[in-house]
Amino acid sequence: MAATGMFEDRYWEVYAHRSSHVRSPPELASGSWSAAGGAPSGPWARHIGTALHGARRLLDVGAGDRRWAELLPRLGVQARYLSCDPDRRHDHDHDDFLAVAEPFDAILMLDLLEHLPAQQGIAFVDHAAELLPPGGALVISTPNPAHPTSFQASDFTHIRPWPAHDLFGLCRSAGFSDVRVHRIQHVDGRLRRALVPVQRTLSRLIGVDPADHLLLVAIL
Repeated sequence: MAATGMFEDRYWEVYAHRSSHVRSPPELASGSWSAAGGAPSGPWARHIGTALHGARRLLDVGAGDRRWAELLPRLGVQARYLSCDPDRRHDHDHDDFLAVAEPFDAILMLDLLEHLPAQQGIAFVDHAAELLPPGGALVISTPNPAHPTSFQASDFTHIRPWPAHDLFGLCRSAGFSDVRVHRIQHVDGRLRRALVPVQRTLSRLIGVDPADHLLLVAIL
């Protein structure tokens, strides 16, 4: 009962911050933004590169194949890269994020929270706030549950949708002072880009979001 009560209390803390969330306009991104060779471009590169500028030590939580170890230097991020993931197929520095005790200037949780139960996702964000110094950055990406297909269709292991206002409220309740949620719409090809105004108009009419991903940057 105590654990249930704590979870309910946290819900109301998150809920109290939701009204402060300001919905951002959707930003167009290409699926080839991180293609090999040259500097990545587009909103992913812009927001992540800005958030991590000046970081000296960075932890990638849910790092998978450690692809960001190669991408971050191409964004101009010179931080020492460490990874955390229970996956045994790759050489990670940590396998249990909640057991990590060393400090970091920035923490990545990219396409991670949707794979976790709600209470574990909350614990991850709270622990990130404990490991970061004032001015430290937490970067989260997740499928946008307001998009008609993004959350369910992209991966069968997704168990927990995180609406933009709840992500915002969660990070604010964890102590992050500057929280921004960017709505990312992936569009490839000239024809699809030409149809973006029509798609966005139709999305408004039927009450769905054309942006398929959310990218949150939270500064402690």
